Amino acid sequence: MKCSGWLLVRSESRSYIPPMVGVFAKVLQLPRWVLMPTVVALSCVGVYAVNASALDLVLMTILGLVGYGMRKTGFPLAPVILGLVLGPLMEKSLRRALALSGGEWSILFDSPIAIVLWILAAVSLLSPLTQLPRLTTPGIVEASPA
Repeated sequence: MKCSGWLLVRSESRSYIPPMVGVFAKVLQLPRWVLMPTVVALSCVGVYAVNASALDLVLMTILGLVGYGMRKTGFPLAPVILGLVLGPLMEKSLRRALALSGGEWSILFDSPIAIVLWILAAVSLLSPLTQLPRLTTPGIVEASPA
């Protein structure tokens, strides 16, 4: 029986695995000095192939440097992904709500549910401020739990 790349193959452990997993595992064993330039080159080819635009390559480079800086400074990735995914949806919903209300912003605060959601959003944004490191007085040692 012939096997295509997308067909699942039954392994000896009686579970189903894609047949290319072994190949990808071996690719990850390559040294970083070989793997990283290959990934960058394939990314550049893919980005340029979509629109044949050098601006796309510049944008990819800038966003890559921003991402590298965010990783080096410890910036969490989850909020960025949520913002990129949910941002356009939220903007479209806001435009729709303002169009239905004739441009009145008060529609965002009219219902009790909306007010509760605004309060919860404010609390979630301000709660990290209560967890800032506490300043201690120099020379005073706090007792450790026994």
